[in-house]
Amino acid sequence: MKYMLDTNVLMHIVNFNTGYRRIIKRIQRTEKSDMVLSAITYFELTSKIIAAKIGREKAETLAELVGQFKVLPFNGKAAMESARLFVHLERSGRKIGERDTMIAGHAKTLGLICVTNNTQEFDRVPGLKIEDWLAA
Repeated sequence: MKYMLDTNVLMHIVNFNTGYRRIIKRIQRTEKSDMVLSAITYFELTSKIIAAKIGREKAETLAELVGQFKVLPFNGKAAMESARLFVHLERSGRKIGERDTMIAGHAKTLGLICVTNNTQEFDRVPGLKIEDWLAA
């Protein structure tokens, strides 16, 4: 394991957002065993599929895409690190979304690089390694 993919990276592919082909190429060049999803990301993505807020065709594409990656459980260590981050960011006036805090804490706990296009939030997390595969 090397990379934890954030929700927005996969949604760029599903929505054909600008640069999505760069993400696809990077996924194709990276060993499948090196890429994982947090259970938090899995929750975010599958809730979109279940609610079908994105339309049936996109929901099917997203379900197929999500099925390619191992989903890691959000355990006690990840919860503790996420709580520490949440308090630190809140006290410093640099708070980010709770789910993003949980994904960041999960990635930090495992020493993984968080792959995201949401760098403006994840950059606030001290010690978190991030990569933006859209910018690559």
